Formats: sequence, structure tokens, C-alpha cells
Amino acid sequence: MTKISRLFISLSLSTFFKSFLKKKKNNKFYLDFIKKLFNYKYIYPTSMCRVGFLIFLEYIKEKYPKKNEILICSYNLKEMIDIPRILGFKIVLIDVDKNGFMNLKELKKKISINTSAILLTNMFNEPKDSLSIKKIAKENKITLIEDNAIYFGNYYLNNNNKKYAGSIGDISIGSFGIMKNISALYGGYIATNDKNLSEYIKLRIDKFQEFPKTIYLKQILVFFIFKILTTKIIYNYFFFYFLKLGHRFNINFILKLAYPAEHFKKKDKIPRFYYSKISKISENILHETFKSNIYKLHSNQRKNKVKTYHQLLSKIDKIKLIKIKNSEFQNFLEFPILVKNKHLLSRYLFSKGIETKEYYYKNCEDLIFKRHNFKNKNSTMYEKNLMCLPCHPEITIKQINKICDNIKNYYN
Repeated sequence: MTKISRLFISLSLSTFFKSFLKKKKNNKFYLDFIKKLFNYKYIYPTSMCRVGFLIFLEYIKEKYPKKNEILICSYNLKEMIDIPRILGFKIVLIDVDKNGFMNLKELKKKISINTSAILLTNMFNEPKDSLSIKKIAKENKITLIEDNAIYFGNYYLNNNNKKYAGSIGDISIGSFGIMKNISALYGGYIATNDKNLSEYIKLRIDKFQEFPKTIYLKQILVFFIFKILTTKIIYNYFFFYFLKLGHRFNINFILKLAYPAEHFKKKDKIPRFYYSKISKISENILHETFKSNIYKLHSNQRKNKVKTYHQLLSKIDKIKLIKIKNSEFQNFLEFPILVKNKHLLSRYLFSKGIETKEYYYKNCEDLIFKRHNFKNKNSTMYEKNLMCLPCHPEITIKQINKICDNIKNYYN
């Protein structure tokens, strides 16, 4: 029986080798492309999305030392909370609403005269949500940082013009990590219209070291291993069962391979390799990727799959879905569902040859408080109940029908 994989690396072997063997880097094209897409005056490549966030926080700390408060969604990637914590910012965590986006009423209440910035994490939000936060930030003269790590290429229509996710904030940061829609192994960007910030970013990055070769070679090794393990024969007869075993018996080293973010460790200081420039190979990959426009094809294909999932699963009472009001903007990399006892559903789907993603983001209150002080109940609920179904370019509509039929059978 052919197994259905949720793992997918968009970077092809041919693009990698072409970029690896290319002697001269050509980054102007991809930077100009992103600048035009998001309509920012200044854009700089970074080694990771979180590095752009780090640079901005250092800028705020230096320029406005008394404004040491930052508002962030509690349901998030822990690294994004850990960076301001290490830098000494007062972190105000905002719970998500029932649809998985930052609670706007709570956000308004927690703004103070010391608030320097709001981090808007594009996750399940529709355009109206983002624009509401932009309005709140503007009214209170607060910088809005838009984390566009998983929404790259998503857009909404405004007077028949495409407005892209990543163009809403005063500052935009993004990721080209190994599992993203656009994969360059490592990479990211920071964009802004603020000239003073732009000059600071340029001076800061100029002082960065070259990206560590050992770390980059390790990522290349991970890339090749996943490419080999996800080939049909090896995946169907070995790797699927390996992952199934890891989920069934909670085997740590297997789960670490499948969910690296799950094994986050709280740090005492910023890791040294964060202060690194983007690799020349990653820049070559980005040049080739944007030149080919393959990511647009992937986005268009995924949109139809998200619609199919939503249509079929909305008929099952036991499942709660994220409300999709704009399918172009809420174009998820993996299809999210909320279910009680998700581990049991996941185990059942694995028994039917379907790989799922059991772990997503976390309620990050444990980085700030002791567990008995947790207040963000919706973030805890999302951490406990949210799981994801495969939605990458190689998944077919026929396979989605099979996945949904099996979920229906499980609840029947």
C-alpha cells in the first residue's frame, strides 16, 4: 500500500546542484523581486528569520532603551519568544482567540507607554485580522513587525490588486528554511521603509561573520537524508514505519528528526551563529527559485487542496476547523485541524498509511511563568488539540479524499 507522507522539501536536487556549482552569486534579482512583491524601500538578506527579529530588537534597545516592552502572541515558536527574553525585554504574551489568531481585545488592553513593538505572526489569520492590528499599532505609534515565515506568497485582493502577506507590517521578516514554501536550506530577510533602521541593519550585517561551514554542511546532509528517505520505495517500506514507531512509543531521537522545533532548549545568551550572513549557496538557490517561479505553482496547487480539505472535513462534528474567509491569504502549508485526543487519531491514521503532524507551535508561557500561573487558555488548547494533515505539492486530491474518508471512519 502506498503511504501518504506529510514531509516535503520544496528544494529540488537539480536546483541545489546548480546553485552549489555556481561560482558567482547573483542576489540582486531575488532581493529586487521580494522588494517589489512587498513594496518596501529597503531589504536585506539574513541567515534566518529570527536574525531579522534580533537585529530589530537590538536597534530598539539602543535607540529607545526605556521602551522595553514587546507584545507577542503566546501560541508561537519558542525561539521567537526566547530572543527578546535574552535581550532583557519585558514580554507581554497575548492569547489567541478561538480561531487561532492574536486576541485583539486583549491586545488593546495590554498596550502601555513602554510598548515598543507588536509582533504579528502570520499563522491562521485572514487579511482583516492583520489590518486591524496595523490600525491599532498606528493609533498607538507602535512598530508593527510582521513575521511572514509561513505565509510567503499568500495574498488578498484590494481593488483587484494583489496585496501580499508580508507587506502589512512596518517591518517584515521571513524565512527560507529547509521545510518552507521557498527552501534555501537556511535563509531569511528583513524589509522596512525606515531609512534609519535600514542603515542600522546594513552596518550590523556588515559586521557579521560568514555562515559557519560546519552548520551549513550539516544542513546539506539533512537535506540529502530527507530527499533519500522520502523517495517512494524507501518511504513506503522503511521510513514510514520508522516514523510510525517513533510516534507510537514516543521515541525521542525519531521525534527530534521529525519535529526539530519540539526539542527547543532555553538559552542563556544569543547563539553565536545567529550573527552570521546568509550563505552564498543559499543566495544562489533563492536566485534560481525566484527565477523559475516554481513556488507560485506550489501555492496555487495548495490553495485547491486546502479548499478540498475544508469542504470534506467541515461535515464531521468532532473536528473543529480554522475559519477560512480568504482562501488566497489563508493558504496553509499544512492543513490544521483541532481534535480532542489527537494522538489517538494520529495513531489510527498511521495505521492506515497516513503520516500526520502531531506537534505545531507551543503556548510559550512556560518561558516566562511557572506552569500553574498559565492564563492563556486558548493557546494551551491549541497546543494540546491542533494537528496537521499533508498539503504539499505531491499530495493529490484523491489522497486528500482518502485521508478525509479515514477520519470520517474513525469517528464513525
